[in-house]
Amino acid sequence: MSKDLAIPRNQVERLLNIYKLDEGQKNLIFQEFTKFKPQTSIRQFIKDLSKRIELPEDLLQNFFWFSFDTYEVFLESGEPFNKFFNNLIKSPIENDLPDLAKEINNFTDLRNFFSRMIKIVDFEYYKVFSLEGINQINIGFSNIVSLYLFTVRDNIVLIDAGYSTKYWQNAFHKALNDLQINLKEIDYCIITHEHPDHTGLVTELKRANPDVKICIHKIAHELAKLRKELSENSNLEEKIRERRQLLISYGLKREEVDLMMQRFGTGGMRFEYNEPDLLLNNNDRIVDGELQIIHSPGHSVGHICIYYPKKGILFSGDHILSKITPHLGTLVIPGAEEFNKKNNYENILEHYLRSLDIIDELNSRIILPGHEQIIYDPHERITAIKNHHQNRLYEISKIIENNPLTPLQIALHHFGEDLDQMNKMLAISETLVHLDYLEFQNKVHKTKKNGLLLYWSENLWEKIEF
Repeated sequence: MSKDLAIPRNQVERLLNIYKLDEGQKNLIFQEFTKFKPQTSIRQFIKDLSKRIELPEDLLQNFFWFSFDTYEVFLESGEPFNKFFNNLIKSPIENDLPDLAKEINNFTDLRNFFSRMIKIVDFEYYKVFSLEGINQINIGFSNIVSLYLFTVRDNIVLIDAGYSTKYWQNAFHKALNDLQINLKEIDYCIITHEHPDHTGLVTELKRANPDVKICIHKIAHELAKLRKELSENSNLEEKIRERRQLLISYGLKREEVDLMMQRFGTGGMRFEYNEPDLLLNNNDRIVDGELQIIHSPGHSVGHICIYYPKKGILFSGDHILSKITPHLGTLVIPGAEEFNKKNNYENILEHYLRSLDIIDELNSRIILPGHEQIIYDPHERITAIKNHHQNRLYEISKIIENNPLTPLQIALHHFGEDLDQMNKMLAISETLVHLDYLEFQNKVHKTKKNGLLLYWSENLWEKIEF
């Protein structure tokens, strides 16, 4: 197959399945996608759309994600659309997939359909909102990421740096243009944690502005190095094989694990690593002493929140969100379990709950999170999250009371069975975090039988109401 082929055979087949729909169905899909709002869940939108227009969910899912993936490839190519289509779509199909090429009567018609398809929604969506001199920059769709840009004593501070993709860069530059700020004017970029949706633009920022101070907690720095080293390490395949066996022991079928490993095997580790200018510790004061660093392990063990005492505002990253409880656990990151064990972060939920109490004691007026909506009653939200975890501990202990089950079985009981691959991985990871907590409290037992890991409890967890 040609090295220039931008989409593999199975994607060409899926494209043709959509292209060969009758014109009325295709026009209906295009028409319906104009109603998609970036702030909404794409998964829920497609579920609702499938019921409304009576087309299969998987077809609509593929329609959307094929559109998104190809739009990214198109942007990265830097070519005009017609040249992109001819070089990376038409020619490879004709040369490498002649049997599929025969199913296309008119490549001009396919090109026109394709040009509509990759623009079904505004992938470069952004919005700027200002609150008490702090600019919130929202970028993306579905799981919108919020960056924060503001001035502290003549220093321009950026909190987090989003994704590294081209559409993200384009949206970020449009937002900066609205704010009449140049990359070269930013003095500090403070990273809440090392995940790719918070570090992506650091390389571009540093390239444009060598004087900017990139700041990250020392543990997040170590984790970022670990992820980079693992992605370049010849032992990565061995690590993935170990992960495969681990997932099978959790109750997943081998075929399902193979699919998951193809998609998530590296845990999204292939990102550019940047040496920070300033390594942070808990309670450090930076930017002329105006911003306080709060080490808040949980979503990542190197996570920090940033407190701005003069305004009573907390930047919470992914530690505290307005609607969902942040994911805890490291199942999707090879090597992280060993790191946590070595650094005494095995009981992640314990650390997370303790850090919530520390943040609650700050009595901040407002929380500005890395996703979702602004939180105007921090104490109420923190209390709700703590009670949520108490309920989850109780429900999990109830599911396994005198009833040995695998982590997968427990997760499906607790989270429901309608989970895609990624959410199934996250559900298992979240379940394991709560099982670990119960195990540290001597409230659960575990054993291995026929290669499967089984957990059970003899007594229900006694909930604490906050």
